[in-house]
Amino acid sequence: MGVLRGRGSRREWRCKKKESRNWILEAFQISVQQGISPVDFWNMTPYLTRQAAAAISDGRTTQAWMTAALTRARNLPKLSSLLNKKPDRKAMEAGLKAAIKTAIATGKRGK
Repeated sequence: MGVLRGRGSRREWRCKKKESRNWILEAFQISVQQGISPVDFWNMTPYLTRQAAAAISDGRTTQAWMTAALTRARNLPKLSSLLNKKPDRKAMEAGLKAAIKTAIATGKRGK
């Protein structure tokens, strides 16, 4: 029993190493099936990958629920009430200006 082999025989150690590779490939396959691109999968941490997969799954569940609810509705709501509202342009501009001022002030302090 050497330090590199861990507990058990050499054969067990090799199997454990293969199993560790398999879970990575399984996670990759599941993520791609969920809709995450392979490039994004390899660039994300396991935590972020789980969060992205959960968000995609929640979005699909919401879409399925809305489809089922709308097929049962007697009176359909107006499409504009279902779509996302456009953000307030003035509020967005004010937020961007504040962020730019903060970035400029932080940059001057760093010099």
